Amino acid sequence: YLSFNNISIQTGGRNKNHYPVFVDVDRKRAGERLGRIENISFSNLQIETSGNILIAGQPSAPLKNISLHNISMRVRDCHDLSKQKKPRGNKNTPVFADTKDLANVNAHVVIAYVDGLHGNGVQVVDECQPGTRKPVAEIGITAKANRNRQP
Repeated sequence: YLSFNNISIQTGGRNKNHYPVFVDVDRKRAGERLGRIENISFSNLQIETSGNILIAGQPSAPLKNISLHNISMRVRDCHDLSKQKKPRGNKNTPVFADTKDLANVNAHVVIAYVDGLHGNGVQVVDECQPGTRKPVAEIGITAKANRNRQP
C-alpha cells in the first residue's frame, strides 16, 4: 500500500482550479495501454481549498483498492467546474475517445471507476454559494465498503 497519512493541505495559485488530491489513469500517446493504479490509502487529511478532489480510473482501467478515512475538506471561493478539463501534463497531450475526463463533474469530491473503495469519513464543509457544487460524486464504483479500519 501507498499511504498518505496525517497531512494538512492548503491549495492556492494561479490556476483557476486546484486539486489537493489528484489520482488519474490516462494515456499520453496513441497505442499505449492505460496505466494501473491500486492500493492507495488517504487518512487523516485536513484540506482547505477552492478546488476539488479528483480520484479517477477509466471504465476499462479502474483504480483498485482505494481507501479514504477521516478526510476533512473546507471549500471556499468555488467556481463552476462544468467546462473544466483535467491537467494533462502538457498542452499538446491529445484526448483519446476511449478515455473520460471527469474534471467537469461539478462536485467537491469526484471518485470514479474504482474497484474496491473503502472508507469511513469524508466530510466536506462547503463555504461556497449554495448549489455551486454537490458534495460527492461517485461514478462506476464497484465493491464499495465502509469500514472503521484500513484494509
